[in-house]
Amino acid sequence: MFDYRYEAAGRADVPSDGRVHRVAVGVADCAVRVAWRAVPSESAEVYREAHVVNPFDTGLLGGPVDVYLDGSLLTTTSVERIDRGGELLCGMGADDRLKVARNVRVSEEASGLLRGSTAVTHAVDIELSSTIGEPVEVTILERVPVTDDRALEVELVRARPEPAVYDQADRGAPVRGGHRFDVRVAPAAKTSVELVYRLVFAQKLDVVGGSRRG
Repeated sequence: MFDYRYEAAGRADVPSDGRVHRVAVGVADCAVRVAWRAVPSESAEVYREAHVVNPFDTGLLGGPVDVYLDGSLLTTTSVERIDRGGELLCGMGADDRLKVARNVRVSEEASGLLRGSTAVTHAVDIELSSTIGEPVEVTILERVPVTDDRALEVELVRARPEPAVYDQADRGAPVRGGHRFDVRVAPAAKTSVELVYRLVFAQKLDVVGGSRRG
C-alpha cells in the first residue's frame, strides 16, 4: 500500500451538485508501442495492445481507463498500479483488420515394439491475414499438453517458425506448456504457423476431454 500526492496543473471549480465531475490533473506525452496478440485456441480474434511508459515523475494509481483513438472513445478498461518509469499495458480490443484461423487434424496409430501403445498426433495449422497498410508483428500463443503421469508421453514433433517457451508469468497467470510464436504479417498477405505434437499411451487408456475419438 502507498499514497501519492498529485500536484494539479492549475485550479479547478467543482460544482457542489452531488454529481461526478472529471478534473484534469496533468497531461504528458509518452512513448507508446502498439502490439498485436492472439490465442487462437480460445478466440478467433487478434487483440491490439498499447504498451505505454509512465511519463510522470510519480506512480499512477490503478483504476478504470478510457482509451481514445483519433478523438473517439475506443474502449474502457482497467489498469493496475504503475510505478514511476513503469510500463502500462492497455488493451485496445479486437482489431478486425487482422484475421486468424486455426485448424486441427488428429490422427491415430498403434506404436511401440509390440504395437501395444497408441499414438495420437495433433497437427495445428494457424493462418493469419492482414489488411493493415504496413507490416505488423503478431504474437501467437499456443499450448502443448503437459503431464506428470508416467503412463503418458507428450512429444513436440515440430513447430514452424521456431517458438519460444512461454510461461505467461508476465501476466501474473503462469501456465505450463506454453509456446510463443512471433510472426510478421505483411499487408494483403497470409502468414502461417504450424505446431505438431504427439501423445503416446497404452492402448487400454484413453484421453478424457481430448480430441481423440473413442
